[in-house]
Amino acid sequence: MVFALRTRRAWFLMKQRAEERGGGWARIWDEGFGDEIKWCEPGWIGHGAVIEDAISMPP
Repeated sequence: MVFALRTRRAWFLMKQRAEERGGGWARIWDEGFGDEIKWCEPGWIGHGAVIEDAISMPP
């Protein structure tokens, strides 16, 4: 569940930065990266526990 919240937070932060800061943030938002995050979200959520474990492992 934590990973799902992180992906949603990333989407909202990217949208906010695109609107407020413009520049590269606006460019990648306009190119559809926010849509990519939403499109991939079900897969990320379905594998969230595995991803969480992988990114939490010490090097």
